[in-house]
Parts: sequence; C-alpha cells; structure tokens
Amino acid sequence: MWPLMLQSVFSGKAQEVFSALSSDQATQYDVVKTTILHAYELVPEAYRQKFRNLKKPDQQTFVEFAREKECLFDRWCTAQKADSREQIKQLVLLEDFMNCLPEPVAVYLNEQEVKHLDEAAVLADKYVLMHAEVAIRTGYGIHLGLGHTLQG
Repeated sequence: MWPLMLQSVFSGKAQEVFSALSSDQATQYDVVKTTILHAYELVPEAYRQKFRNLKKPDQQTFVEFAREKECLFDRWCTAQKADSREQIKQLVLLEDFMNCLPEPVAVYLNEQEVKHLDEAAVLADKYVLMHAEVAIRTGYGIHLGLGHTLQG
C-alpha cells in the first residue's frame, strides 16, 4: 500500500526513478530510498563548489550556517570517498593546488579525476610538456593563463 502512496507524491526525477523499479523493488523501502537518493547525488565537484560558495543569509543564525557548512563539507568528502585523515588532507591539498594552476591544466586534471597531489603534479607537468610540443610543431602559441604562454 505504501508504494502507491509514495508514487502519488513523487514528481520529476524521483517519479522517473521510482517508475523504473521493478514491482518487487518498489515494495522494498531501503531499495526505493537508496535508488532515489542515488539519482539526486551530485558529482564531487558540485559538492565542493556548494561548500566553498555557501554564504550566510541574513535571516540564518551562525549555528544554522555552521551546521549547513559542515553538512556540505561532509557531502563533499563522502562523494570523494575521503574518510580518513590522509584522504581529507589530499582532498584539501589537491583543491588548493588546482586553484594555483592555469585553467586549461586544472580542467585537464579534473577530467583525469586525480585523487593525490603527487599524481596531479606529474600529470600537470606532462600536460604542459605535451602542449609545448604541439605549440612548437604547429607554430601556434598556447596560452596557459597566469601569464604563461607556450610559443611555437
């Protein structure tokens, strides 16, 4: 009985996800809950941005704001599967490192889904070297941002 009641209040993505479940799955609360929550999960970068860009509204108390900030940080860490001190350390170091890079290099590293600072540093160096080679062969300069241009 409860699945029918749930289905009547779902809309949008939740309705689509629920409708895609088999009739057996739709009667299992844990399956329904997990499947719908999974459909709404954001990628780690979205959680990071929400955490970093959150601003306290005037009507919100500092306690509420701190709780929301902590919740977003936890979601970011969970999405990155960072639950140990070392994993959280790598997460913060990697974010700071990425903020220091020219945009094309940072985009490339995000696409590679690197998880460790040393891996990011090696890939960043390889990216710059590979693109320098292309710039030299084609005669085109590649602007890497932060005042860096590779000239061919």
